[in-house]
This record gives sequence, structure tokens and C-alpha cells, in this order.
Amino acid sequence: MSIVLQASDIVQVNIEIKPEVSIEDRNITVVQGSMQQLVCTVRAKPPPSVVWRRGTEQFNNTQVVQVKETVYRSVLMLDSDRGSVNGTYFCLAENSIGIAQDTIIVNVRKKMRILENFTDQQVELYSQIDLHCNVDTHPPATIKWQHNNTDIQTDDNIDISEDGTTLYIQKIDFNDLGLYTCLMDNGYENIQINGTLQVVGLGEMY
Repeated sequence: MSIVLQASDIVQVNIEIKPEVSIEDRNITVVQGSMQQLVCTVRAKPPPSVVWRRGTEQFNNTQVVQVKETVYRSVLMLDSDRGSVNGTYFCLAENSIGIAQDTIIVNVRKKMRILENFTDQQVELYSQIDLHCNVDTHPPATIKWQHNNTDIQTDDNIDISEDGTTLYIQKIDFNDLGLYTCLMDNGYENIQINGTLQVVGLGEMY
């Protein structure tokens, strides 16, 4: 008995992959003046083209690097010192099989910088005075006022501006003397400003 071996055709399977796009972070906050990189990872075959967009703006200064056989990476560098970088960014990848995208939201935080403040002051009894407390920051700061470590409640004599930056005292009485504190907080930083109101000539008695 004889065995006849026949050569069979070799079948080559070519697997193609529609792009799968992933950005590790979904929502980030950067400090104004700093650099930040956005990393987009794409799994695809054949190799994809990758572009970054923010609204109608397209960024062309990115490169696509192959890190594995079917995995590619694109990095977008943001310089928050050269302009506004906040917004929603899209990483779009496309090959002959299809197209896909992922998004990331970038928020910019501006460090708190004092614009207006107050210090210890000597005032005339029954006079009127305004205390100012304001910062340049993003996100905006919430402002709270205290008198002798107690939250201030507005009344006919004491009022606070709608944006919280100014405390108005219409007629200073002995009960209004003491330590005033302005507390500013933007969720990342906080600043406290203190100042004491004294009546002229009475010194530290009040």
C-alpha cells in the first residue's frame, strides 16, 4: 500500500481592524502657564490617520507613532501660556475599515492673584467705610466675610456687594470694631485676608 501526499494551497488570512480610539483621561485641569500633553491610543489595521480637533480647529503638529503591531499613539502638546487651551478635544482615527473618536475635556485653572485687599484701619466713630477683597482667578472664587471669626449677616447697617468683593458698613459703632476676615476659595486654592478696625485714638481697647 502506498500513501500519496498532495500539496494543499496555503490560505493567508488578512485580519483588518476598524479603529478603536482611547484617551486615558476624560476630564483634566491644568494650571495656566504650564505644559500638558494629551495622549490618544488607537488600535487599528491597516495603519490609521489620526487628527486632533477642538471645535472647528484642527491641530496638524502631531505625529502618529506605532508602539505595537496594531497599536498607534498620537500626542498633542498644549501650552497654556500661549493662549486659551480649555475646551473639548477630539482624537479621530480613520483607516479603510472605518472611523472612530474619543474626547477629553480640558479645564484651565488660573492661580489666585490678589487684586484688592484691606489692612488694619483706624476710623472715626459713626463714619462709613468700605472694605475691598478681590482676586483674579479661574475658576471664580467664592468670597465669605467674617467679623471676629463669625460669618457676617447683612442688615440695615452692613451690606455685601452682589459679587462679594466689597463689604459696606454705613455707620461704624463700637459693635462693628474688631477683626474682619475675607475668605476666598476657588476649589483649588484659598486666600485669607485680615484687617482690624479701630476707632481713632482708642488703640487696642476695641
